[in-house]
Amino acid sequence: MSAAMEVLGEGVGTLGMLAGGVLGELIGLRATVGVAVLGIAISALWALASGLRHQRAMPEADA
Repeated sequence: MSAAMEVLGEGVGTLGMLAGGVLGELIGLRATVGVAVLGIAISALWALASGLRHQRAMPEADA
């Protein structure tokens, strides 16, 4: 499971770099950084709204 998650993470990172490069060429560096900041802010707000901050222990895994 760990190796699969690592491959997924690396794949998503590679796609993100590709998308960032293309976006940088299309709309410019400053606007691309703005899009990245907006994406980070939205993901942080999503995590806060999900109830994650109220969870104190890992949920039990189903067997």
